[in-house]
Amino acid sequence: MRVSSFVVAAALVFSPFVVQAAGFAKQSMFLSQSSVTEGETVFIYAVVENVSPNSFAGVLKFSDASGAIGQTAVTLKTGVADTASVTWTPKAGQHDVTAKLVTPDGTVVESQNAVFYINPKPTPASPSTASSGGTIAEPTVSATSTPAHIESSEPLQQYVLKYTPFASTYTAPVFSNIDKARSTSAQKLTGGTAWSTKALQDASAKPSSWKNTLWLIAVTAVLYVCSALSYLITNIGVFYPAFAVLFFFILWRVYRFARR
Repeated sequence: MRVSSFVVAAALVFSPFVVQAAGFAKQSMFLSQSSVTEGETVFIYAVVENVSPNSFAGVLKFSDASGAIGQTAVTLKTGVADTASVTWTPKAGQHDVTAKLVTPDGTVVESQNAVFYINPKPTPASPSTASSGGTIAEPTVSATSTPAHIESSEPLQQYVLKYTPFASTYTAPVFSNIDKARSTSAQKLTGGTAWSTKALQDASAKPSSWKNTLWLIAVTAVLYVCSALSYLITNIGVFYPAFAVLFFFILWRVYRFARR
């Protein structure tokens, strides 16, 4: 099961001896993928933390309008943060998901809602019959005909959570926005790759000439650039190190400019 990776952060834990010892952080609910299509199985993650002086044992429940999504037991010692998760295979459309932290006696300590939109399954292109001769026309290549799949940043978020649970609450929205931008860019690059591949095939079939040769070189260059950038964006092991280098380079340039 592929979970490309992205994170639902939820919940602080209940203690019967401390008033308002539990709660949800801002923007605390996320899916493990920035873009989800009907039929895909994703994880809903919850960052749970016990800030009370007593250990906690309870249940974290997720549901939407259609009913229960899933639940997982939560057991935490005082001052401990951990990650809880359930799987979800949603249908297409908009889902108002509710997360509830519940004590063993059924008391709801805290709840929070988030709205997620699930993409419908892509409609397979139906072959069309040409008006003359009854031959089957080739399907048109489109930038959005095949959704681009990117590797989720969820493993990096797990790393942040392991060492700095507090910071993970604020970095999760950043990772989510970056993944959305990566997904959009990957789709455009997929369209560029498809276009350059078709243009290369068409140019290769034409008679040799200096104009056609230059066009072949240009189209080949576009193909290589789109392929390289697509690999860079979809692979988190390549993208985030390159992103970090670029980020610190920009900071260094700004620092040098400010000191002038």
